[in-house]
Amino acid sequence: MYKHLCLIIQQFIRASSLDDISVSRIHLIAGKGNLFLISLAVFSSLLCGFTSTNRANAQPVELQEILSIDGFLSIADVAVGDDGSIYVGDQRNVALSKHDSLGKLIRQVGGQGRAPGEFINGPHHLVLIENTLIVSDQKGDGVLHYFDPDLNYIGSAQISTLMDMDVASDKQLYLGITDNTTLSRYVSMYTPAEDQEIIFEIRDVYKHNLENYFLLLAGHPEKIIVVFQFVNRIDLYDLSGRILNRLSVSELSSRYQGRFMDMGKQSNLPDHIRESASYVPGGPMFTSAVLDHRGNLFLEHGDKIGDMPSRRSVYVMTLEGNEKGKFEMPPRTSLRYIDTTGYAYAAETMMESTMLKNIKSNI
Repeated sequence: MYKHLCLIIQQFIRASSLDDISVSRIHLIAGKGNLFLISLAVFSSLLCGFTSTNRANAQPVELQEILSIDGFLSIADVAVGDDGSIYVGDQRNVALSKHDSLGKLIRQVGGQGRAPGEFINGPHHLVLIENTLIVSDQKGDGVLHYFDPDLNYIGSAQISTLMDMDVASDKQLYLGITDNTTLSRYVSMYTPAEDQEIIFEIRDVYKHNLENYFLLLAGHPEKIIVVFQFVNRIDLYDLSGRILNRLSVSELSSRYQGRFMDMGKQSNLPDHIRESASYVPGGPMFTSAVLDHRGNLFLEHGDKIGDMPSRRSVYVMTLEGNEKGKFEMPPRTSLRYIDTTGYAYAAETMMESTMLKNIKSNI
């Protein structure tokens, strides 16, 4: 079930100047079956000093997979413990699993239902705060489930409509939520067994609801990052809700052209909700966003509706807005997570068969 490949780093690049690239380690985990889990090399160290305007010193680095984990159907999210344990939320399989650092399955829990430890719609977001694994269930009015590191069920709590969630460097949990009445977006702090505390409202939201879907990143000290999924826009807030910066990827357009729908049959909806839901974006601008421990922001670019490229581009920038460049994901993969030691994880979707393959990335 588990296969191991040797870790090979084909080139080490001198770090004698800010434009050089250094690579400390590569760790790849690929899944087997319909959906693969891949851990990619940490590009935070790899991209250090690599700017979009000066790539003369950049040299290709060849990457290879070293470990695969099979048995997944639809990987929603990943979390990694201090001991290297890997937790995987498999939404389609309605399951939560724990693996050791070599990929061996330790335990799997879940199943569809409302009993303790079961999921209504399957795990969606995972965050690990000290000895508690917090897992979101449903994308609408949702539930947070709590598990200990051995996946023993602890309890659950109802929450507002959840966009995303992330844990800050001080172990505080932040939620991105929606008010279903006004369609306003908020960032709130959440502590288990206590009510969530709204700390600020997302500024300058758009007229149409789907354009306000966002990803939330809270890993950088004293900063909250809001990445709009259907618009080329990244907002940086401080913890009081003051906007520090508004960024975009210069190479990308502001959005994909969408279309309007006839909402006449939805006469039972309030006017503002019907109007807000009448527009469908042309496709996601960003399908994933992760932040590494160095403060590098990784933005996985989406595609127009109907386009299914075999490879996705990931744009890298600092929180000051300096674009460091981009790299191509391996075929059929999507970025999910970067841990504190520099390992990044992605899900690779396969149509049918199982395969392990070498992955090369020319930066």
